[in-house]
Amino acid sequence: MHGLRNTGDTDLDWWVIETLSPGTAAVLSGTDLSHPGVPPMGEVILHDLFKERTVSTHGVFTGPLRQVEVVEIDAGRRTRLGSPDAELAVFVHAGEGRATADGATADLSPDTCVTLGAGTSTGVEAITPLRLLVVTLALPGRLAEAS
Repeated sequence: MHGLRNTGDTDLDWWVIETLSPGTAAVLSGTDLSHPGVPPMGEVILHDLFKERTVSTHGVFTGPLRQVEVVEIDAGRRTRLGSPDAELAVFVHAGEGRATADGATADLSPDTCVTLGAGTSTGVEAITPLRLLVVTLALPGRLAEAS
């Protein structure tokens, strides 16, 4: 059972990305935990993305998740997002803006997500201050080499 209670005076933003650690994957697949290729189960680590800005999952998770990064864009400013060898899932945490690629435009507002394909580039314009959570996902054919 899990639970969470906000004991503070301000809103609590709680964002969960759930994926299997190598140890959990081993348990679920029935792999012998004493096998040298199975890393030990680690302790829980909580990251404050707004302080750390970027969290790498290298050596922590299995699967495509590689990195989570906070990107903030001031009102009236623009930036470009994209990766030549990974997909990006861009979650809007706060603010309003627009994403433009290949002549198409999508409005950005809190609690929306835009997925950017590998090898693409998308322009992002902040109408109001914009806070994005950008998740880097390895491509299926590159999962083994990225681990």
